[in-house]
Amino acid sequence: MRDAFIGYPAEPPELVDNITAGIETFRSWRRPTQLRPWTDFDGASSPIIKDVVRAIQECEASFFDITVPNPNVFYEIGYAVGLGKPIFLTLLEAWKGGMQRQVELGLFDTHRLKRYRNGADLANIVRDAREPYQQSPPGITVDQTSPIFFQNHLEKIEFATSYFSAVKAQRLGLRSYDPAEDHRLPLDRAFREINSSGGVYLSLIPQTIKGAEEHNLRAYLLAGIADGAGIPRAVLKYQDFTAPFDLRDGVTTVRDRKEINAAVVDLVPRIHERQQQMRVPARPLARSHLVNLSLGATAAENERLVLDHYFLETREFKRTLRGEARLVVGRKGVGKTAIFWQVRNRIRANRANLVLDLRPEGFQLRKLSEVIANNFSEATHSHTMTIFWEYVLYLELAHKILEDDYAIYARDSRITASYEKLRNAYENVDEFREGDFPERLLRLINRLRQELDTDGYIRDGKILTTPELTEMIYRTDFPKLRNLIIGYVALKKQTLILVDNLDRGWTTAGVTSSDVRIVQCLMDAGRRIERAAGKANVQISTVIFLRDDIYHWLMDEASDRGKDSIVWVQWREPDLLLQLVEARLQTACAELGIEPPLKFEDIVEGNIEGEPVFDYLVRHCLRRPRSLLDMIELCLSNAALSGRGKITGADAKRAVASYSTDMLRDLNYEIRDVAPNANRVIYSYANEGIRLDKRNIERIASQQLKDAAASERFVRMMLWFGFFGVIGSGGAENYVFDHGDDVQLLLSHAGKANNPIFCIHPLFRSALSARVDLLF
Repeated sequence: MRDAFIGYPAEPPELVDNITAGIETFRSWRRPTQLRPWTDFDGASSPIIKDVVRAIQECEASFFDITVPNPNVFYEIGYAVGLGKPIFLTLLEAWKGGMQRQVELGLFDTHRLKRYRNGADLANIVRDAREPYQQSPPGITVDQTSPIFFQNHLEKIEFATSYFSAVKAQRLGLRSYDPAEDHRLPLDRAFREINSSGGVYLSLIPQTIKGAEEHNLRAYLLAGIADGAGIPRAVLKYQDFTAPFDLRDGVTTVRDRKEINAAVVDLVPRIHERQQQMRVPARPLARSHLVNLSLGATAAENERLVLDHYFLETREFKRTLRGEARLVVGRKGVGKTAIFWQVRNRIRANRANLVLDLRPEGFQLRKLSEVIANNFSEATHSHTMTIFWEYVLYLELAHKILEDDYAIYARDSRITASYEKLRNAYENVDEFREGDFPERLLRLINRLRQELDTDGYIRDGKILTTPELTEMIYRTDFPKLRNLIIGYVALKKQTLILVDNLDRGWTTAGVTSSDVRIVQCLMDAGRRIERAAGKANVQISTVIFLRDDIYHWLMDEASDRGKDSIVWVQWREPDLLLQLVEARLQTACAELGIEPPLKFEDIVEGNIEGEPVFDYLVRHCLRRPRSLLDMIELCLSNAALSGRGKITGADAKRAVASYSTDMLRDLNYEIRDVAPNANRVIYSYANEGIRLDKRNIERIASQQLKDAAASERFVRMMLWFGFFGVIGSGGAENYVFDHGDDVQLLLSHAGKANNPIFCIHPLFRSALSARVDLLF
């Protein structure tokens, strides 16, 4: 290469000494490549960021050291990626916790990092640089259906809710990244998300907020990509604190909802301008070229407008569509939300139907639980929560009716009078007239809290009577409003209430009995609404989408379990997963002009020790479509960066090794959700054998849990999560996914009844450095 920029933090000195030594060593060799570190620019004549940006633009490639995460360096990485420049990322191996920090951030594939021990090693890396960490493909077009990208927050504080609502209110089509759902945002995916956007909304939050460091580092990286690619972006800084130098001039400080709305609206004209620009589409790919091939978003909320193109109509979807479920239950990443959006879209396609789709945030529900738990007697908790939910659902039905039929009520004489009566009754409900559902729900919770405080119930410890409680929550002529809603619904062909997202954000402290009560009371409220409607010969159905670890470990305690019909979302047949992947491939090929469409076998070559690449990936994906798609995207990226025209077995092995560390962390989060005392126990199995007998499994767990019974429960839970499997009498590995998620049925296949042999799932073996040579 002709010249290269090198960016790194200004401190700590122990790191800087190694980097500067590497630069000096490289320069002493007098090689043709000119190395330009950021320290060559003193910023005397202009802000240093302008000189840095100019250097990144002019240089053929860039090197960045990420040993210590630094906001300015992250912005510069993003800027280079946005420009489409090749980048090389380096990390000092001797730095304590350096690699682990990168794993936690989930931005960079640690297997692609260039590691060095000292300055001489770093100089050699620069000299021998051939295969860049990333060089972004050109020609990605703006996503016209969802042109807005929004960086969501781990903790859904009121700023986050107001910001998200303000962006949604622009009705431009929205995609988002939510770290509560997926902590990983790999650099190649980040580039595709930003570069296909008409506008980008980011934020910086104070360090006092949980997850702020990770959130802000992502914001710097994403802002850099947007600026490098010339994409309009807004960075809102919540409250007053000093932003990093590179971003200081491109940030808007906001303190309240009014300032948030103004900042959001200010970007909209630039977004419209970008949407109207005719981007040159990518050239049709040769069948051997993988650079621009993508299987689409793996989070259903980001693909709901295009999901029709490749959605696989499974048995579970059809049952839900037919109204055979009150609960749709499945593991994380199996496609519950995809079913939610497809059922919603199919039913509301008929204007004679009414579909209410609700996706509250976990922090709002926990806030509701706290208000109720702290201010009402335990005997009234369930009653209070149920009437609260009932009130919310009725108000949301009214809001949906008034919104959906606003354009037609004056022209349709069948509904005109009913619409006007309902509108007049609804106008008395102040907190539900503005904002989106999460905002409306939060205002109602805050109003309940304030009234309790104002009337002295919190201060004096008073206990409300049922009439007082009902009046405080309803605060309107509720029977009249309810009857008007049911009367209006009678004019509809079908009415369906869908609730998803209930368990998102139930983290860190573990799920509590109050969280279970939220779900139970929501179901009770749905039943009350259905019964009230039934008395008027009107049918309303409620369907709740729930993670099955929440259902299994907590709903078992419910006395009325079995009362409701359940659809379990499972992927037992690998052929269905292949159909899902090839449906997405077909859509991708249509977008890129590839005829005839590719099949998966067309983009792979070779195998892994005789096993087909697809089978190898399925064996490592925990039967989760999201994980399978993520790994295939990694395979495509690995092959493209290596200049190969097809995915090889080596690409697949590398993708699994990279994904293994991320999924181990994700699994630990899932465990922590339901069993906080078991946090990080799975890491105790590092460097153990891939096969262990039950006694050894429990012995290792007991080192942290300190209790035999707790260790036994932990092992059973790990069988359910798929971390452990059992070795059958014929020597084959069996996992819970192979037996309908039934742990008892899985254990019945164990070869040794008294001390069965367990195995660690193949996906986690790389991250744990599990040893094949240790059998028990």
